Amino acid sequence: MNANDKHFEVRSPEGTLMFSVHVVDESTANGKHRTAPSHNESGATTSARAESNGPKSPAAMTDSQRKYLFQILSDRGFDSDQAHEHLKRLFGVDSLTTVDKQQASLMIKRLLQDAEAK
Repeated sequence: MNANDKHFEVRSPEGTLMFSVHVVDESTANGKHRTAPSHNESGATTSARAESNGPKSPAAMTDSQRKYLFQILSDRGFDSDQAHEHLKRLFGVDSLTTVDKQQASLMIKRLLQDAEAK
């Protein structure tokens, strides 16, 4: 771990760890870019960076984002299957694997704002 790497934790008001994020400073990795493996919805390991020189597609929703979305809905009484179907409807997709990081961030913000409005 580099001195410039960061580790963030998001906790509930009760102190329960909801998710954590480890940010790697790639500019100091001996001149080489490091990538940490991530996992998609099926559990398969994927690279955090595309290795092609072609156009880059938006990065997929992170596992932490997915877990947080499910936690938000669980707190509202949804079971896992109900939450999965509800999220697919909210995003307008057939599979959550097609949701990118930005879309997930916006949905988290929207769901949290909806909860505050109630």
